[in-house]
Amino acid sequence: MHTGKLVLISVALLLMSGLKGGALAQTDRVSDQLSGFYQGSAKMPTGSKDINFIVEIKNENGTLSGHVEVEGSQFPLTGSNSHGDVTIKFNPGTDLIITAKAVGDRITGTWSMDGGRSGGVEMKRVSQEWKQIHDLIGRARAEVSQFTGSGGKASDENSPARKWANQLWDYSRQHSGEPEAKKAENEALVLLLGTGLVAEAAARTSPLESSDDVWQRAVMDQLAIAAGNNDYDYVIKNADVLVEQSNRPALKAQIRLAQGDAYWEKGDPAQAKAVFRRVMDENPKTRFAREAAGNIYEIESLNVGQVAPRLESRFVDGHQARLADFKGRPVLLVFWASW
Repeated sequence: MHTGKLVLISVALLLMSGLKGGALAQTDRVSDQLSGFYQGSAKMPTGSKDINFIVEIKNENGTLSGHVEVEGSQFPLTGSNSHGDVTIKFNPGTDLIITAKAVGDRITGTWSMDGGRSGGVEMKRVSQEWKQIHDLIGRARAEVSQFTGSGGKASDENSPARKWANQLWDYSRQHSGEPEAKKAENEALVLLLGTGLVAEAAARTSPLESSDDVWQRAVMDQLAIAAGNNDYDYVIKNADVLVEQSNRPALKAQIRLAQGDAYWEKGDPAQAKAVFRRVMDENPKTRFAREAAGNIYEIESLNVGQVAPRLESRFVDGHQARLADFKGRPVLLVFWASW
């Protein structure tokens, strides 16, 4: 064989090898893009709350491994990936299978469990930093919950809330401007507010850009947490100092409305009405005044055992209907809406 032909064959083989290697490398690189952390949400049947979860996926040659974190528990996962067609399986008591498609930074599809239950699922890739903050917040909340569950008070000097608030605040300052820093910042403030360290939390926000926005978000988050925990004493005790540290009239009104609701829930309608009247006096002709007036009306007129308010309407045939005409007779009123 001529030397020239040998050279041509060698070059061709090298080119073929390079193309094949390049294709494999490209395939591996695309395949590896699936690996990482994802924040997911599983749509549940009507009447049930959607379930949020975190997934760590490791992809090796189309075989998936990793774990799923859901409602404080962790489950190992197995699965496969073929050209973006993803199957994930784990067992939170019974086998759950996710069948989905990976496109860009999202994985969308359906989930199914034994017994025929199923629904939609969506997962979005998150950064390593997001996962780090998620874990920090999870540990902080767990430790504070354990402390209060064992008899400690959030406002105690040795409460772990302040320790975690300092760690999260330090992270937010070190990573200023990043989305994860904002999340850490807000959680730190909520932890301080939860311990009753309102003035300290306010002092940390004062030098920040958009300080009023940062403060309002943290205050509203803490009020929602307290209401969700039926902790009515929190807002009753701290409403005055929260209002004092707030600049926006709307936020002050919302704090007072929450205080009135807390008195109401605790069975003190007189104090509740006094707070709602204060909201009306301080915020005339606003939606806050209208809400406060509606609450007072409900307290005074819509409780069990009270005389029903005057009600007039028309039957479907056009005849006038008055609730007073049915006095002494059992009446069933059905209220509904189409939203």
